[in-house]
Amino acid sequence: MRSMVRCAVRLAAWSALLAGSLPAQEDAPPSTIDVFLDCNTFFCDFNHFRREIAYVNWVRNREDADVHVLVTARQTGGGGWELTFAFLGRGLFEGRDNTLQHVSDRTDTRTEVRDAMTRVLRLGLVAYVAATPAGERLEVVFQTPEAAAPAATTPAGDPWNFWVFSISARGSFNGESQQRFLSGNGSISASRTTDALKLSFRVNANHSRSEFDVVDTTINLDTTFTSTRTSYSLSQLAVWSLGARWSLGFETRMSASTFLNQDLAFRGGPAVEYNIFPYDESTRHLLTLKYMAGIAAFDYDQVT
Repeated sequence: MRSMVRCAVRLAAWSALLAGSLPAQEDAPPSTIDVFLDCNTFFCDFNHFRREIAYVNWVRNREDADVHVLVTARQTGGGGWELTFAFLGRGLFEGRDNTLQHVSDRTDTRTEVRDAMTRVLRLGLVAYVAATPAGERLEVVFQTPEAAAPAATTPAGDPWNFWVFSISARGSFNGESQQRFLSGNGSISASRTTDALKLSFRVNANHSRSEFDVVDTTINLDTTFTSTRTSYSLSQLAVWSLGARWSLGFETRMSASTFLNQDLAFRGGPAVEYNIFPYDESTRHLLTLKYMAGIAAFDYDQVT
């Protein structure tokens, strides 16, 4: 009897030791994924994304997420926005990262950009949701274009050679029996942005006029006070890329302003910039060091 007890005790001890030496079973996949949205651009509408993408759990803490979505935006040379979506896997999805992009046109409305962002978020999250039980309830839908465009054999040429031009003007007028105000401004700009060189030119003009009628019969005063302000400016920027981290530029600005008592003001000089991280990673992290030296000269209308 004692030998049987000793055998049972030894068997239990060996079983416990063997169980401790075996590798732990991998965690079962969650029913769906927890997503943390890290988006600080003015296009982000978290409430809209949460309503439209209801098959994931949206969490407020990055540490609780299975997928961290980092959304960044930068303006394109054509006046639109390049939106980059970095999907960073965490926990069971560690190492499963992906990046998608969407480029909006300058004429796109805020709603159009928001809907495009929702579509890209759906595409990026599908790869993670498919690995969970919720993936069995997903379906892929493809919208066939009404008329398929013929396949292009050569890249389409740009008749403007990367140049983008912009003209704007606006004005306002208001008044009443004893005061009137008139203002107008306009601008013309031209820019060209490529991987090797960025050029920008801009001309601005502003004019405003205010009139105030003052009547005081006690001192026999009946007059109109007029205030006029006019300003002009011309700016130029040229930046050359010297590689993945260095760039060299030159900027000048000439202006005139009656309000600032300047017939002519000039500022300009060269600048050099160093990127701690390569520029092609600027949508994820950006840290630059910039040094600029230049001159400034002024010609005043009235010397004081």
